[in-house]
Amino acid sequence: MKGQDEIRSGDYTVYYSAGERAEKGVAIMVHKSILRSILVIQVYMPTSEHEDDEVDELYDINEEILEEIL
Repeated sequence: MKGQDEIRSGDYTVYYSAGERAEKGVAIMVHKSILRSILVIQVYMPTSEHEDDEVDELYDINEEILEEIL
């Protein structure tokens, strides 16, 4: 699969996001009984090869987002 979308099948919904070459991606499968009661936040974080300042900045942004939605 390429791009991002959702697929519903029976009692489940699969949300996915993949690159244009369909080599890498992320998918989350959710049962309908918890569909409206969960919050999923997906974050791509830099590896340890990145500068500490860059990593710290992303942690700060993530914290701000969490404070807004929780």
